[in-house]
Amino acid sequence: DTDYHLLLYKSMLEHARFLTKCDGGKLFAANHQMGHLVGLLELAAYWPEFKEAAYWKTYTRDLLLKHFKVDLYPDGGNVDLGLDYAVMVINRLYTPAYLYAQVAGVDLGPEWLPSLHKQLRWALNVTDPSGGHLGIGDSSPRTDFPGYDYGGRSTTAVRGALLFGDPVMKTFAEQAAPGELEAWAKRLFAARAQEKLAAYQAVKPQPPDWTSVNLPDTGWTIMRSDWSPEALYLFVDHHRGGHIHCNMNDINVVAYGRQFLTDPGMPHTYSDGSYNTWYRRTCAHNTIEIDGQDMPYAAGDRGTFFTGGPFDFLAVNSDVYKGIGVTTYL
Repeated sequence: DTDYHLLLYKSMLEHARFLTKCDGGKLFAANHQMGHLVGLLELAAYWPEFKEAAYWKTYTRDLLLKHFKVDLYPDGGNVDLGLDYAVMVINRLYTPAYLYAQVAGVDLGPEWLPSLHKQLRWALNVTDPSGGHLGIGDSSPRTDFPGYDYGGRSTTAVRGALLFGDPVMKTFAEQAAPGELEAWAKRLFAARAQEKLAAYQAVKPQPPDWTSVNLPDTGWTIMRSDWSPEALYLFVDHHRGGHIHCNMNDINVVAYGRQFLTDPGMPHTYSDGSYNTWYRRTCAHNTIEIDGQDMPYAAGDRGTFFTGGPFDFLAVNSDVYKGIGVTTYL
């Protein structure tokens, strides 16, 4: 139908023009503008016949590289530190940005791909023993299930194994549901899916040689006895980014397949009144409240951490209560 196709092309063109004008070419850190840029790059990649496509490529490349510098942490995390948000940024923004750039012939520089690998390793490290996520900050507790686009352990591992031939990722990718590997290969690589699947099959899986990690730039420390569903697991939130709650040095404990101390996460929407009256408040978390007062928002300490032998150790300090230092030793 000619009229339909004309309307489709007109709509895409109008949308692309809106995306280049709504932010005025200025950098706005975090995920909203990144979403705009990934959408615009997708249009430039798959509809190069638009005369303005070359400009869209230049526009997105310039701003994507600025986001790369200001949004990402050296440890693989990013500024959106609700756990759902942080993993979404990796899987729905930085990963497709790389893939669309490949299609569009846009050079994102030599650091993008190694950083993406580090980000996926980071996403693997923050999974709980079930393979899912706790409700840290502005997020909801989630289990690991097939096609989980926010990035449970098996889906994160499938991406990492397909993109990088990562042997540790393959260990966990082998736990994915039947058909998930093939489905993600098609989704990520389209016509090159069989080539990537063949490369995946040639990789020898290798279990992780680490358990506990300190993510000092993110402000999260994860202690675990092993990678099994029955593992002893402690998550310490001494956050340093956004989408956080009033919960400095908050702890979450999972053991023997059960949750013992957990965050409430958040309701289904920010418009729910209980978000401010309960979910984000200090009293809803496993941390210290002084004189019944909610903590203010604040950036935490990187932490002093070591792991080895029979125990892990973490010390984190905070002056979040002005004039009253709070140090947590774990």
